[in-house]
Amino acid sequence: GYVYNMQDCTAVTQALFTVIFTVYAMSADPSICEEADRFLEVLVNVNSLEDIEDLFCDYVRPLIMSIHDNCVSWTVYSAESQIFCACLKRTGVAISRNMDLVLPIFKKTMSKGADPELKLRHFILLTEYFLNNQNLYCYIEEPCKFVNKIIEKLIVPGLIWMAGRAAEAIRTAAVCCLCAILQNKIINIDERDEINEAKSSANEGNKKSEISITEEQFLSIFDKIAPILISLMDDKAKKTRLYSMRAVCLLVTIGQKLFCLNDEYIHRTYPVILKRLDDGCDDIRYAAVEALVDVWNVASKGYDIVVSRSHIDALYTTMIIYLDDSDSHFQQIIL
Repeated sequence: GYVYNMQDCTAVTQALFTVIFTVYAMSADPSICEEADRFLEVLVNVNSLEDIEDLFCDYVRPLIMSIHDNCVSWTVYSAESQIFCACLKRTGVAISRNMDLVLPIFKKTMSKGADPELKLRHFILLTEYFLNNQNLYCYIEEPCKFVNKIIEKLIVPGLIWMAGRAAEAIRTAAVCCLCAILQNKIINIDERDEINEAKSSANEGNKKSEISITEEQFLSIFDKIAPILISLMDDKAKKTRLYSMRAVCLLVTIGQKLFCLNDEYIHRTYPVILKRLDDGCDDIRYAAVEALVDVWNVASKGYDIVVSRSHIDALYTTMIIYLDDSDSHFQQIIL
C-alpha cells in the first residue's frame, strides 16, 4: 500500500490537490479517475475535513487562479480547459463561491471571437451546472444580480442570430441553458420555503434575506430576452424553436406569480406561437399549445374581450381548425 505522513501531507495539500485534480481532469481512463478520487479522499482525511466538498471549497480557488490568465487562447483540447470543465462538473458549491473568477473565464471563452467548439462546450457545462446545483442561491452573493449578469453577458450574445451551423448549435445550446437557469431555484419562486432550513444549516455564516426575485429584477431579465425568444420561434433549428417555446413558458410562469406581465405581452407573443401549431415537428406543435395556455393565463382579470375581440377571434378561429387535425393526439391536446 501507500505510506504517507499526515503532517507532511497537510503541509503540501494545495500542491497535492492541484496534481491529483489535474490528473483526474486530464484522464480518460476510469481506473485512473477512481484512483485520483481515492487520493482526494485521503486529503480529506489527513486535513480532518468533513467531506470532499470541503476540500474543494478550501483548495479549488488557487487552481482556478493558476489557469485563469490564458483562457482567451483555450481550445477544447487545452489542459487548462479540461481542468476548468472538471471543476464545473465536480465542485458545485466551491465554484459558486468563486464566481468572481469563473464568470470572467466564461465571458472570455464565450465571446464573439472565441473558439466555437469551446463556446458550445461551455454552454452545455453551464446548463448542467444550473440543473445539478439547485441550492446556488445559498452561496452566491446577490443571486438575482448574478443571474442578470449571466443572461446579459453570456446568454443574450449566444442567442443572437448568425449564419452557419456552428452558430446554430450555439443558439440552441444558449436557449437550452436559459431554460436551465429559469428552472433553477436561484430564480424560480417555487419550493423556496421548503429548503430554507437546508440553506441556513448549510450556510449559517452567509445567510441571505433576499431569496426571491423581485418584480423589477424579473422585468429587467424579461425585457432583455423576451423579444429574442419570440424571434427564435421561427429559427431553422427544431431544438431552438422548441426550447424557445419552453423558455417563454418558464418566463410567463414566473411573471404570472409576480403579477407583472400585462395584456400587451399576450398580444405581442401569441401570433408567433400560433404559427408553430403548423410546425413540421410534433413536439413543437404540442409545446405551442402549452405555451398558448401559459401566455393567455396571464390575461388580467379586467381583460376587455370587446376591445380585444380581434385577438380572441384570431385565437379561436385558428385553434378550431386544428380540431380536424390528422393527428388524433394533437386533437386531444387542442381540446
